[in-house]
Amino acid sequence: MELTHNIKDHNCVKEFLEMVKNNDYVEVLFVEEADTTIPEEHQLLLEKRLASIEKGAITFKSWDDIKKKYANKTV
Repeated sequence: MELTHNIKDHNCVKEFLEMVKNNDYVEVLFVEEADTTIPEEHQLLLEKRLASIEKGAITFKSWDDIKKKYANKTV
């Protein structure tokens, strides 16, 4: 049987792998680290939006408010 794990805290990957390797019934077949870097153009866009929010030039709605707005609508 194969099982896939997604370890959310990258600081825990090494600890998790060491724990797994200590079990003789587990074999680590593949380890892949996802690239979580944000492209520079997206980072700049986010920084501009955050600056506008901090200045009060624009506002935003919470993700929960957006989900509620579209919860009963079909695509």
